[in-house]
Amino acid sequence: MPALPRLINMLKMKVKCPRCGKIWTIQEGQPGILCDCHLICPDGDDVSDCSVTPVSFNGDLGWPVGLKTGAESGTDDPLHHTYYCSVHNRYYRKVPIWIEADWDGWFSKRAPKQRRMSHGQY
Repeated sequence: MPALPRLINMLKMKVKCPRCGKIWTIQEGQPGILCDCHLICPDGDDVSDCSVTPVSFNGDLGWPVGLKTGAESGTDDPLHHTYYCSVHNRYYRKVPIWIEADWDGWFSKRAPKQRRMSHGQY
């Protein structure tokens, strides 16, 4: 019976986020995973440090100075601010990263002979 948990663990794929480097585990059959690094503002270090909400700007642009987001120049483009962190009082934009699972490539890699159920006979 101890071989069953080992078999279940074999049906998981580990993938790495290209932006933050976090390792995610994808169960067999899932098409991919959405990394949560877009929910960390530039002043935060972890998702638990920030309280982020998506923002859709639909008011007056306040031309010519733009939306006040803390930049001294006042030349911010409010159409590109998609998230607001209420802890750090900052607007920012990060595109969410979808990490695709390549199950065909993952299943095509053969296990070493001693780990195959045929014990290396095939």
